[in-house]
Amino acid sequence: MGDIKDHNIFMQLTRTLFTKGDGYQLRMCANKVNKICKQFKESLLLTESHITGILPLQRVIEKLRGAKKNLLTANHADYLLICLKARCYRQALVILDVPVYEIDPKNDGMTTSDYLCFQYYAGNVYCAMKKFDKALECYQLALCMPSQVLSAIQIEAFKKYVLVSLLVHGEFVNLPTQSISSVVQRTVESLAGPYMELSRHYKKGVPSLHVVKAEHFEKFQKDKNLGLVNQVVVSKVRRNIQRLTDTYVVLSLKEIAESADLDGGADEAEFHVRNMITDGQINARINQRDGMLKFLIWEEDYASSAMLNKLDAKICEVMGLSQKLSNINKEILLNPMYIQKTMAQEKGPLGEEGKERRFGDEDMSVKKAIEASLREQ
Repeated sequence: MGDIKDHNIFMQLTRTLFTKGDGYQLRMCANKVNKICKQFKESLLLTESHITGILPLQRVIEKLRGAKKNLLTANHADYLLICLKARCYRQALVILDVPVYEIDPKNDGMTTSDYLCFQYYAGNVYCAMKKFDKALECYQLALCMPSQVLSAIQIEAFKKYVLVSLLVHGEFVNLPTQSISSVVQRTVESLAGPYMELSRHYKKGVPSLHVVKAEHFEKFQKDKNLGLVNQVVVSKVRRNIQRLTDTYVVLSLKEIAESADLDGGADEAEFHVRNMITDGQINARINQRDGMLKFLIWEEDYASSAMLNKLDAKICEVMGLSQKLSNINKEILLNPMYIQKTMAQEKGPLGEEGKERRFGDEDMSVKKAIEASLREQ
């Protein structure tokens, strides 16, 4: 490993192993498979044959997960990186659409960098797919990871977090102080000065955003965030136009251009309005002859079968997640290390004041197991 004489032969053998190898055998040596995946990724990047590695990496992830469909492997990040390089963003969603609740670092050698890269690349994929709310969640998870030192990955994630926060909420949303490490909270904003400046000028209007963009153009371009910065400027224009729907019923395109601070006049206003209508951000009709825009009322049918199916799917998803959290909670309560560290100081199954601990009827088995564990000590 690391000294491959012929990368094409190595990649051919690896593709065969990942696509035709037995899943049980691969899981038995997951750590070795992880090392092969890392070298496979490096070979794909070196030869720029990214697209040929997507299917093999997808197959090996599925085989390493086995029955644990919600397991996050050490190879998820490699797969997302190759999808980003190949610009196959929809293919990345095949893996990303499966929620991850578990990790097994002892078996596959997953590291902190693997987790941070997974969240960072996942956010980039969602940005490419215009799913900015999901991207914001991924960047936040990367920043909220417990840290003793600030990672370069977290710095890059924060830069994108600022931009995506503006796209989703129209303002910079502070990170949750209770979840973020102190080292990240103290230093990350100072290392992303141009981005924080852009967020402060967002409320001032489109001209201010153009000034900040021109001032830090090289920095944004070097960070490969210029595309997101341009989208932030466009989002401010769209928010200005959307705000007009709360006040006016009919408005000329020229007046829209003036209210939204558009230098291009009525033509640029029409361009943005057309895109907003196509994207479903506003419901309006353009009168080409008079140059007028009429805002219409949304008529959405919430009693349709499609909406009911969507609600039913969301309810099932929430119920499944609730059950999963309940199972994890019980596993923690039954963990011998947890019992020794948090409950060994108690005198017995009763608290210090002799009052019985409160358990629900559904947790009686957990209570009995805890009492038995304490008696064994």
